[in-house]
Amino acid sequence: MDTTKPTPHPDQQANRRYLTVWRWHFYFGLLVAPFLTLLAVTGLGMLLFANITGKEGERIHVTPQAQVQPLSAQAEAARRVCEP
Repeated sequence: MDTTKPTPHPDQQANRRYLTVWRWHFYFGLLVAPFLTLLAVTGLGMLLFANITGKEGERIHVTPQAQVQPLSAQAEAARRVCEP
């Protein structure tokens, strides 16, 4: 009495392997998709928040002056600040 299983056809083996790969692809997709969604949402939030408040809170406020100083006066003021 022969109790060995018949060998499956090569097309059946390839089909079974293909379905196994797609099944694992689906499981990993379910595992990774929430993480990628979280990264995308937090990245978008950081991008919008940086646009509103400035990078790391370094928003520069410009106050308008009554009159613009000439370039020579600006250079003199810069020289006084830099020299001890």
